[in-house]
Amino acid sequence: QLTSFPIQPKMESFYADNNQLTSFPIQPKMESFYADNNQLTSFPIQPKMITCIVANNQLTSFPIQPKMTHFYAVNNQLTSFPIQPKMMNFNAGNNQLTSFPIQPEMTHFNAGDNQLTSFPIQPKMIEFLGHNNQLTSFPIQPEMITCIVNNNQLTSFPIQPKMESFYADNNHLTSFPIQPKMESFYADNNQLTSFPIQPKMTHFYAVNNQLTSFPIQPKMESFYADNNHLTSFPIQPKMESFYADNNQLTSFPIQPKMTHFYAVNNQLTSFPIQPNMQSFKGNNNQLTSFPTQPEMESFYALGNPLPLESIDDQPDMFDTDIIGLETVENPYDDYKSDDYD
Repeated sequence: QLTSFPIQPKMESFYADNNQLTSFPIQPKMESFYADNNQLTSFPIQPKMITCIVANNQLTSFPIQPKMTHFYAVNNQLTSFPIQPKMMNFNAGNNQLTSFPIQPEMTHFNAGDNQLTSFPIQPKMIEFLGHNNQLTSFPIQPEMITCIVNNNQLTSFPIQPKMESFYADNNHLTSFPIQPKMESFYADNNQLTSFPIQPKMTHFYAVNNQLTSFPIQPKMESFYADNNHLTSFPIQPKMESFYADNNQLTSFPIQPKMTHFYAVNNQLTSFPIQPNMQSFKGNNNQLTSFPTQPEMESFYALGNPLPLESIDDQPDMFDTDIIGLETVENPYDDYKSDDYD
């Protein structure tokens, strides 16, 4: 196993994963450097290096590299990082970064599992992965499309003109603005009390918040809001899936495209005909009757004062769909990614 390596005047590429290098000299023509799983504690300026891959080393700092475009240093001990004039991709998850400078050419940033408390505007960044940090604020990023800030300390978040996907589980958000291009919103375990109309949003996840109402969302297809304080819910013209266990709903409107309805532990006293609903789970409500549902295939209503004859005339439901009402898991977890928890 290599413990050292000499200067090679014409070498362009270096590959030495899984060795015991603690240092490395300047290589005048080297463009690519791959040394995962070594013991590097420092690294010099390489005048022509474009790609640097040094995961699982012991780097605490890193110099300016005049031509570097790609930097990958997961599982090191970096506490700071300089401006890199040409860097486009940065990945340094699981380090000790507390701050990060403006990078003029950076498009992709990944520093999950660090100690960032703030982050500057990055003029060209399109992807931000900053889960498991200590962010208390976040600025407008003019080109950002994806933002992942799970497990931080955010209380607010600004309008992002190009953002399409937002992940912010386990923060302290109390409000959220209109995002003109956002399609997916994930913010479980926050403190949201309200939420605005989002013109392009298709997926909404806000389990364990404090929502009391929710507006019409013109393009929303799926809604997940278990453990809130909803007392009513409007017609959603494109919604297919509704999950709202442990709320305070007393009624529910006709939803023209809804196929799945889950509202265990609410206060529903009635429920309308839903033209496309295939599955219903409304355990522990106050239903005394239930209408014929033309497409319903499964029905769960344990803990309601509901006579059996009120559900006898369901054209697409077999007896086995009524038996076994005791337990059906809310399938929310099957839809929700935990990749960034």
